[in-house]
Amino acid sequence: MRSTGAPLRDDAINLDPQGLKGIACRACRRRSFPQRPLCPHCGADAVDNVVLSDRGRVASWTVVHQAPPPLQTPYTLATVDLDDGVRLLGAVVGDVQIDTQVAVELFPVKSDTSGKPLWWYRFRAGEEKR
Repeated sequence: MRSTGAPLRDDAINLDPQGLKGIACRACRRRSFPQRPLCPHCGADAVDNVVLSDRGRVASWTVVHQAPPPLQTPYTLATVDLDDGVRLLGAVVGDVQIDTQVAVELFPVKSDTSGKPLWWYRFRAGEEKR
């Protein structure tokens, strides 16, 4: 549990319990990220807010060598298929290859105007989730 700060986006990050916010469509039974009022797959408005799986596998990855400030390069960027079927793009900590198991983790990306951290997600490979 993160005791201080706030999510970078309220529709994407849940701090307590920790996880990624998504939707589960009652019409087509697919999940997606982030939370929204309509299913992006079928357009139905019959959706339930859910916390998505915190585990997945790398589908593809690359190393980024050029990025705008304040991003530090190089960093690994991966497409990850979560265990509940949602595909996400995000930074990865650790060594990856295709089919590497990863865990979702939240980390502070910057501070708000009061100095409290703003949290976002990334993936961690090769270790248990912290």
